[in-house]
Amino acid sequence: MRVIAKTDSYIIMTDFPTSQEVEKRTGRGSQAQKQWSLFLEMEFRPFVPKETGALERSATLHSDWGAGQIIYATPYARRLYHNPQFQFSKNVNPMAGAYWDRRAAMVRMQNFWKPEFARIVAQAITGD
Repeated sequence: MRVIAKTDSYIIMTDFPTSQEVEKRTGRGSQAQKQWSLFLEMEFRPFVPKETGALERSATLHSDWGAGQIIYATPYARRLYHNPQFQFSKNVNPMAGAYWDRRAAMVRMQNFWKPEFARIVAQAITGD
């Protein structure tokens, strides 16, 4: 508990962090940002086109988790991402296709991402 105000007649105490503390615990470079970025990258995987697995692995190798940047670093990543007219193989990833992050969000946002985001932020703020 922290004392945030004190007079002769009362003391106000709180466990709630200040806005600066919240930003520090959840902002760029924080553990919460890293956890959220890693979670999203794993959520995107079923939607990423996969033949050899190089595109999927490139995100693991080149992303800046603390900055919230998931980076697919292959010579063909941009071409696959921006061309929904391509006939993507569905053998390995049945949901594979262009705009994989947007499509993953449409499918998973409400039931899976919002509760996980809330859990990560709450954990960061409370320190538990």
